[in-house]
Amino acid sequence: MRTLRFFSYSFFYLCYCFSQSTAQWVQLGHDLRNHHIYAMTTSPNGTRGTNIFAGSSGGGVFLSTDNGTSWKLIGLKNLDVVSLAVSGTHVFAGTNGSGIFISDDKGKTWRKAEISLQRPNIFAFAVVPRSDGDAIVYAGTYYDGVYRSTDYGSHWVSTSEQKIPEEIWCLVSRDSIFYAGTMGLTYFSSDDGANWEVCKGVSDVHAFAVSPARDGGHDLFAGSIVGTGVWLSATGGWISVRSGLNNLYVWSLGISKDRNGKSIVFAGTEGGIYYSPSNGKKWTPANGGLTNLNIRSIAVSAKHVFVGTWGDGVWRRPLSDFGPVRRRTR
Repeated sequence: MRTLRFFSYSFFYLCYCFSQSTAQWVQLGHDLRNHHIYAMTTSPNGTRGTNIFAGSSGGGVFLSTDNGTSWKLIGLKNLDVVSLAVSGTHVFAGTNGSGIFISDDKGKTWRKAEISLQRPNIFAFAVVPRSDGDAIVYAGTYYDGVYRSTDYGSHWVSTSEQKIPEEIWCLVSRDSIFYAGTMGLTYFSSDDGANWEVCKGVSDVHAFAVSPARDGGHDLFAGSIVGTGVWLSATGGWISVRSGLNNLYVWSLGISKDRNGKSIVFAGTEGGIYYSPSNGKKWTPANGGLTNLNIRSIAVSAKHVFVGTWGDGVWRRPLSDFGPVRRRTR
C-alpha cells in the first residue's frame, strides 16, 4: 500500500511539474496587441462571469466580457489611463494629465470629475465598502494628497490639510489603516487620511496587495520599483521577501487563493511575472509564452490571471497552473 501511495504521489508530482514546464501565456485581443497596459481591474458581470477593464497609455479604456478573448474600446480614447477601480456599476479611471473620469453604467458613458488639482495626474484609487452597502472611493494625486468621494465621484474633498508631498502611486486599506506608496517615502494613516505619518522600512512603492493572514488580520505586501523587490509588513516593521525573485523592479502585485485557502501572490516586474504560494518566502518565474517581460499590471478573476505588458497588450493564463483553484480575493 505504501509503495502504491508513493508511486501515486510521484505520478501526480511529475504531472504537475510537466504542466508547469509546458504551461504558456496566451496573448489576447488583436485590438490591444500594441498597447501599453498600465492598469487593469475586474468585476462580476452576472451570468457571463467577469468584466475585465484595461487602461492603456494613450489608448483609453478597454473592456472584455468574454474572459479576455475580445476587447472593445469603451471610452477616453487618446488619454493616458493609468489607474482603474470598480464599485458595482461605477468605473473610475485616473489619467496622466487629465484628471478623473467616472462611468456609472460599466463604461457605456463617462463624465469628468469636478476636482481642482494643481497637477491632474491620478495614479491610484482605493475603494472601501461601507456598512450601508455603498462605498467610499479614494484617489491618490500628484503632490495634492488624497481625495475622497462618498457619492461615487460626484463630489471630492481632500482628506487632510496635510498634503503628502509626493506623487502617490498606490493606495490600500488594511485593517482600518491606510497606506500610500510614492516615489520616495511610504505613508500611513490611522484616521481615514486626516493625518499621515512616514512608514519606516520600505520606500519607492508602486504596488500594494492585501491577503488574509492566519491570525485573522491581513498581510500587506509592497512592491518597490527601485530594485528592492517585494516587502511584507510584519510586527515591528517590514521584512524583505524576495528569494527567487530575479528581477527586483516590481510594478504590480496580485493575490488569489487556492482551494486549500492558501494565498498565491503574483509580482509583475520588468523581467517577467513571478508567483509565490508561500507568502513571499520563495518566488518562481512563470514566463512561458510571454514575448514581453515588462509587466505593468495584474488582474485576477475566478479562474485566470491576466497581465498587462508595456507594449504587447494583455496576456492570460489559468490559475490552475499555479495550484488548485478556489476563488479570487482582492
